[in-house]
Amino acid sequence: MTDTYPSAGKTAIVTGGGKELGKTIAHFLLEAGMNVAICGRTENTIKQKQRKWTMA
Repeated sequence: MTDTYPSAGKTAIVTGGGKELGKTIAHFLLEAGMNVAICGRTENTIKQKQRKWTMA
């Protein structure tokens, strides 16, 4: 996987992670093997995304 995704294992911070574009970017980075921290204006939305991705 590291040949395909040279950033695997690195960490990214995604702002606006609760909205569609930020959510899509964060999901792609997670699929690429990166550690992802998301932030946004609405705490409940961010917590919902966290729970969803943690259970996946």
